Amino acid sequence: MVSSIRRFISLARAKLLVAALVTLSLPAHGLPASTCAVTTKDEIVALAERWSSALATGNPDSVASLYAEDAVLLPMVSSEPRIGRQAIRAYFEEYLRRHPQGLINMRSIIVGCNVASDIGMYTYRLTGRRKGTREAIGGRYSTLYEFRDGKWSIAHQHASAMTGAQKPGSLAAHRGRE
Repeated sequence: MVSSIRRFISLARAKLLVAALVTLSLPAHGLPASTCAVTTKDEIVALAERWSSALATGNPDSVASLYAEDAVLLPMVSSEPRIGRQAIRAYFEEYLRRHPQGLINMRSIIVGCNVASDIGMYTYRLTGRRKGTREAIGGRYSTLYEFRDGKWSIAHQHASAMTGAQKPGSLAAHRGRE
């Protein structure tokens, strides 16, 4: 299990490095080429907590406002990529009906010039498909933040559920009815 998590983090870091290099080779939106906004890991954790708080409101506009206009979302509960804030809002309008509550099980944060990533594993509890039930979904996520127009926004986010033997051992305890 630990080796699969390490492989996941290594692969995710490699992908992030490529994405960051491509991103950093282009001028940041609204910033002169010489301006470099650097953040801290604590600030990225705060941005992730702000996203979780927006989910808790149940308001898709609150969640969508945290994404860049041209952001890409590869969501957990859908195989359809959502490109742009309006498409992301439409996804959350449906997803929030399941009253998601998340817990980050592990994370790795990398910060750079005008870019930061938060990559890890989570457990989400959602309203079940049968009335009166809740279900737990364990998965992986990656969030890429970019500093644009004076603020940090989500430029790319990916979440995928883990299946079968890949699920964290603690997840089995969360399954079933509450």
